[in-house]
Amino acid sequence: MTRILCAGLLCCVLCCGVPAAEGEATGKQELNRVQGMVDRADLILVGQIMRVGPPPRRFSGSQWVSQRVEYKVVEMLAGTPRLDRAKVDHPIVFNSPDATKGGRLVPLKYHRGKRLIIFLERRRWPRALIALGPSLEYNQASLELLRKAGLKW
Repeated sequence: MTRILCAGLLCCVLCCGVPAAEGEATGKQELNRVQGMVDRADLILVGQIMRVGPPPRRFSGSQWVSQRVEYKVVEMLAGTPRLDRAKVDHPIVFNSPDATKGGRLVPLKYHRGKRLIIFLERRRWPRALIALGPSLEYNQASLELLRKAGLKW
């Protein structure tokens, strides 16, 4: 069985020789996961990475650990206020699709110029924009998944 995984939360799984029901279950799981993030997010935006901050020295555990990414906002999909730029703290969690085994954001996904769909929560203390789970690749499949999850923009 061959599986090809795309980076990010939207893992497009192409299964050869796998029954259709298994593929459908994977699609429903992804839809449920994205729906949860849409429901929890204060802001949803398409951002182009301008700068990736230095990696932390460890994973989140007893203390919350993150890596900051600066984005130029290409499009606001949901939430207010409208932003031109955003500094986002991405949690570094062991076994997350967004983190390497070395405890940093995946360089193939998080590099200057890359466009991502980011689900954000606003925190008052500490004052920050926090990424809610892995970001989605900016492509037609991700936009269709957001539409299925009920997001209208």
